[in-house]
Amino acid sequence: MTTPGERVSARWAQWRARIDLDEYDERFDAMAARGDNVHGEADAISSLIDAAFDGRSCRILDAGCGTGRLAVELERRGHAVTAIDLDSDMVDKARSKSSTIVWSVGDLSTVELSDRFDVVVMIGNILNFCQPGVQSDIVRNMVNHLDVGGLLVCGWSQERRADSYHADQFVADAVSAGAAHVSTWRNWDGEPFDDGDYAVVVSRRVGERSP
Repeated sequence: MTTPGERVSARWAQWRARIDLDEYDERFDAMAARGDNVHGEADAISSLIDAAFDGRSCRILDAGCGTGRLAVELERRGHAVTAIDLDSDMVDKARSKSSTIVWSVGDLSTVELSDRFDVVVMIGNILNFCQPGVQSDIVRNMVNHLDVGGLLVCGWSQERRADSYHADQFVADAVSAGAAHVSTWRNWDGEPFDDGDYAVVVSRRVGERSP
């Protein structure tokens, strides 16, 4: 079992120590009940799949799945979803929402899954809150979990801190792992990036996987 906050940044550990997972989910339920769109990320992924794969059912890895909001929605839209997170409590919470999604506990920088995917997606602030210094390893490992032609899609805050990991670094790391840069957005609506405080980077696997 992975202890909440283990092998991640101190900032994440502090947040995780004070969060109640039921309340965390209930917040999104309340937003949906009042008519807010809580599936903007899934909408963006669906648009990318329409363009890249003619809208067919895809094999998707939700990397850093948390309590499963995105994974469950992508499965509802007809995709075969595998979901992984380092926090075993969050994965247990997510597992109760679907018996057909493949749920796993693991470290994104080192995990070796047997499957390869059409899409790997990371939402939230995974690259800010992971263990410091492993962002490049995470990006390279996730590229290596893509089939050739597959998409890596990641959105996170572009914090102005000395230890921040930014969109240009992501692009460089993805390229070094064999994924060409497709586009960078300022939000999940697909608006062009403007060097603001949030970025969504889309890359496509173009070469053979690393050994």
